[in-house]
Amino acid sequence: MACFYMLLLSAFVLIGLGLAVSPFGKIKLGKEEDKPEHSWWSWIGMLFAAGLGVGFVFFGVAEPLLYYLDTPVGIESGTVESAEAGLRYGVFHWGLHAWGAFSIVGLTLAYVQYRKNRPALISSAFYPLLGNKVNGLGRSSH
Repeated sequence: MACFYMLLLSAFVLIGLGLAVSPFGKIKLGKEEDKPEHSWWSWIGMLFAAGLGVGFVFFGVAEPLLYYLDTPVGIESGTVESAEAGLRYGVFHWGLHAWGAFSIVGLTLAYVQYRKNRPALISSAFYPLLGNKVNGLGRSSH
């Protein structure tokens, strides 16, 4: 199961990078006539600051310590091996793989909300496949 999870998140990283360098990377996440409120560098700064604020500042310290003391199966707590495992888990959960997953979900939500005028719900991403069924039972519009 862990291998599947690792492969899935690696696929998210590759898909995100592929989207960024493909013609799809030029799609505006707003209406055609909309002008960006922030520059490219401002967006990078905001994303980086949000990632630092949530991930690195709190969980960047807490998660390795958690796995040092409450270790995965087969590793004795309070050892060098548990410290290494804690750092591996922390980097995996808050490193490139997490950003890959965040970017795919965030881009999907932004696209359906700002380009397709759908609510910012995960179910809205499936509207092209499922039609009005994404609105729930007995509802026909958003």
